[in-house]
Amino acid sequence: MDITYVLTLEEMAIIKIAVALYNDPVLRPFIDKLRVNDRVASFSCEYNFREWNVIFEKAMTRISTFVPALLQKKVVNLLKTIHNEIERWWADHHVFFILLSNIDIHGNLCWKSEGTIDRIKTVKKLVQMEELGVSTRLLLACTYFLEKEISILWNKMSPLDKLVIHRITGNISVEFWGKCLKRRNTPWTNLAKKYLQPPEGWVLEPSRIRLSSFYHALSSGAKRDFTACFVRPERIHNDDLRFCLFQMNEIEKKEMLETYPHIILDTLLQWPLQSLFMKIADLVWDHLPECEYLNLLHIILYRKILKEMNDFDYIQLLAEFWKHSPSHFKDHVKNDPVYEPLMRMINYDRSQPFPLKSLYQNYLDFILTSRRAYSGYPLR
Repeated sequence: MDITYVLTLEEMAIIKIAVALYNDPVLRPFIDKLRVNDRVASFSCEYNFREWNVIFEKAMTRISTFVPALLQKKVVNLLKTIHNEIERWWADHHVFFILLSNIDIHGNLCWKSEGTIDRIKTVKKLVQMEELGVSTRLLLACTYFLEKEISILWNKMSPLDKLVIHRITGNISVEFWGKCLKRRNTPWTNLAKKYLQPPEGWVLEPSRIRLSSFYHALSSGAKRDFTACFVRPERIHNDDLRFCLFQMNEIEKKEMLETYPHIILDTLLQWPLQSLFMKIADLVWDHLPECEYLNLLHIILYRKILKEMNDFDYIQLLAEFWKHSPSHFKDHVKNDPVYEPLMRMINYDRSQPFPLKSLYQNYLDFILTSRRAYSGYPLR
């Protein structure tokens, strides 16, 4: 199973311009306002359609003099993608910066040419920032298993800070490095098999673990146990599954695909992997639960099409996904409220105005129904 995607030179150039445009001082006040709204309301009924239109208009003006006309819309269409990438990074790291709201973390993010945040390079940069404080920097280094940085920061800590760090519980990475620092003559990879164990039952981590940082050091059994415990969007870093898959052999990939097909497909709906979605979907129909199939339809319809994500043709993807779906999946969906907006999108005539208002109303009805059904439990 190959989940690599090679971007063209044009795509890499567009991404580079889009990242610079996102950080443009003219756009930053509008984007910062949008970011605050997103973090307060998430993607609720207050989604900021109007604010994005203002940002797009200003962005087109900013690049009109130096970006060829044929590429301008492609550049602007990536602004939401970059915004979502930053928000996903923040969701994985915000616990480290709760008391550091005055620090410009956003301006210190490092980017890959594919348009995703280089998380390792970013954290290596952050742990050098003294204004973050030695404890915060050590916690970041522990999360990413940066052995050299951990040793340096540990030596800088006061006895009191060390005592506080040792008493932090519930964070597997921090607890593990607390043991490693007492056994400095033993490589951490040798200690991993003994001390890196998933908790029994479900434990809410104060911060999400970075599974891919130590996955390679685990035994086959421990890999399976950690995957079963943590391969959920709310428990590991957003890009973890992708990088764990890179470390697996073909047998492990096959087992992963058959056990967690919906989670892998959800990952493939994120930039820049969308073109791989159908290739993998066609491999897992026999392993995909009907309820998770329905959830994937919701994601494409409400998180991609309704949010007007233009980094991929999600309407075409939705139609293709439906066309390839086994008949019993289609029968299952016919009894769900999503069926009506789904058919509207699949049969959408692109020469006609986009039915945003009706789709938005369907989403509001979906949220209302879900809240009644689940009595306040958070939606995925």
